[in-house]
Amino acid sequence: MVKQIKLRPHHVDRFLDYYFNQQNEGFAREVYGLNFIADVNNLWRELIKTNENLRIKIVASLDSICEMCNKKHDSCGKKDDLSVQGYGLLLDYSGLEIGRVYSQEEFLQAVRKVYPHKKPRDNIVSV
Repeated sequence: MVKQIKLRPHHVDRFLDYYFNQQNEGFAREVYGLNFIADVNNLWRELIKTNENLRIKIVASLDSICEMCNKKHDSCGKKDDLSVQGYGLLLDYSGLEIGRVYSQEEFLQAVRKVYPHKKPRDNIVSV
């Protein structure tokens, strides 16, 4: 069965921190809490673990991480907020497109283009 994870560019950027640096600094423990950070880390690991049935859709609205968040704000769902603004270079470098659905392999190949000089971490850590 195919599973789809939706990600806005803002959260793709946070994934890059985790994937390349083993950090999840984008989600402050004090603001979101350890349970939320653990859930996000589980989602990151799911993106990395080989799964032919996983699809990633790039969206300009609320995504799979937003759905898990306990701190939703009225501004979160607005198209002109963090979902797209300021992430043009991320989209340009990776080649990811809003509205497009990627296989897991296509998604990981795309995000690796953002930092071609770095290698993903082999031993991804948890909270």
